[in-house]
Amino acid sequence: MFYQYKKPRPNKKEKAIDITSIDALANFLDKSFFIEKEKVREALLQFIDKKSDKLGLIKLGITDENLEKSILPLLKECGTIKTLDLSLNELTNESVKLLEWLELDYLGLAGNNINELCSKDLPKLKAKEMDLSYNPLGSLAFEFFKENNVCTSLTATACEIGGLGVKYILQCTSLKKVELDDNLFSKKKRKLVKDFNKGTETSFKPRLL
Repeated sequence: MFYQYKKPRPNKKEKAIDITSIDALANFLDKSFFIEKEKVREALLQFIDKKSDKLGLIKLGITDENLEKSILPLLKECGTIKTLDLSLNELTNESVKLLEWLELDYLGLAGNNINELCSKDLPKLKAKEMDLSYNPLGSLAFEFFKENNVCTSLTATACEIGGLGVKYILQCTSLKKVELDDNLFSKKKRKLVKDFNKGTETSFKPRLL
């Protein structure tokens, strides 16, 4: 459906943007391309908890284009975000590339549309904790994950990871906590996870093959 943006009348007083709830923010983002960039920044700033440096934009239908044009320009100006949760949106592999410059304590990308083609970009994410659950990543998404020397905690529940993916993940020496529940790997690979680094906290409730 084609939407035509109508400019406001010159003498008409503009209403303040209300971003006091998740639903209000979702509605705002849906219309973000028809509102000046300054208002996008203003609205998102109201949603940031400056004391804890957290930004949660969950289940808002955010796309790669929303992320690139509306959200990331704001984050570049703030420079203080340490926790970013973009779970349950419509992000793809392109968003993984867009997020590479951020240095975070936590990055949530669960429940998006990220797949195995992100394998070369995934290791470049600089987040100490990552939640990639419920993305169709498969094993090949983790082929180069051993190159990531920042991530200490990885959650990848129900990501269609097989035995080869487990092998790739266990090669990442920075990991101290791994959660691989509801994935596809054999009893042999299950033992590998159980024995992983001995002192590492692990969770694995796989769909056994």
